[in-house]
Amino acid sequence: MANSYITKFSPNKKHIIAVLLLLTAVIFFGIGIFRAMRVSGQPDITELTSEPIAHENDSIIFAQKPFESCLNGASKESPVGIVSFSGGLTDSYEGYIVNIAGKYRTVIVKNNSEEFDNLMNGEKVTGYFTHKNSCDALPGHIDSVNSHYALETPFTKENCSDLGIMIVSRKTELLSFLWGMPFLIIGLISLFLAGSPFFNFPESINENNPDTIT
Repeated sequence: MANSYITKFSPNKKHIIAVLLLLTAVIFFGIGIFRAMRVSGQPDITELTSEPIAHENDSIIFAQKPFESCLNGASKESPVGIVSFSGGLTDSYEGYIVNIAGKYRTVIVKNNSEEFDNLMNGEKVTGYFTHKNSCDALPGHIDSVNSHYALETPFTKENCSDLGIMIVSRKTELLSFLWGMPFLIIGLISLFLAGSPFFNFPESINENNPDTIT
C-alpha cells in the first residue's frame, strides 16, 4: 500500500532569518513614515502666534538667529549657548535660545551641519517641537545662563517654554524610510532561497488496522 502524505508548516533557520529581516524592514519603514510626517506640515513661524498652538512633534520652519547676549564682564554679544551633548559615535549637538510663538525656547542643532550654518546665519531651517531638551527639561542649564550672561530679563518658567525645537534636515527626514530597503531586499531574496516552508511528511500506518492512519 502506497504511503499517504500530509503537508505541514515547518520553517527552517533560513525562513526565520528572512522573516526577521522583513520585520526589521517594516520597523524602519514605520519609523521613516513617522519622521516624514513630523516635518511634512511645514507651518511658518508667522502661523504660530501663541504658545497653545504649538504641540509636541508639530513641524515648523523659521529663519531666526539664536538669542545673543554678553557674558558677565564682556562687551561683545554672542549666541547664548545652553547645552552641548553627543549623539552617537561622531555626532554632537548644540543648544541655543530663540524667541518663537511668544516664548523663549531651546533650539537643538547638529554641529558642523548645513542646518547649523543656516541657523547661525538667520536662514530658513526645519524643525519640530519637542519636550526633550526644552527649557523645562534643563532647569540647571537655564540657571547657569542666568548667572553667566548679563540678561536684561532673566529666563524664567513664565517666559521660557516647555517645548523646545529640534532642527533637522527635511530631506533626510523625508527619505529616512529608505533605511528599510536593504533589509526588505535581502529578506525577500533570503525567503526565495529558503524555498517553501511547507513540507510533505508520510503518515504512519497502524499495523493492527491498516485502514487506520495515525
